[in-house]
Amino acid sequence: MKLRERLNWVMAHVSRRHNVQMTLVTTFGLKYGIHCGIFQRVVTLDSLFEH
Repeated sequence: MKLRERLNWVMAHVSRRHNVQMTLVTTFGLKYGIHCGIFQRVVTLDSLFEH
């Protein structure tokens, strides 16, 4: 609920021309569960340090 409130706040304060996406930066990835539908992108440490 807190993440959705923050997303709504950001969308209210950013121009409509910009796209706002929820991104999770994590060490192990995201498992399927009730909260996995909130994020549009998941970035892991492996993808940050790829060549």
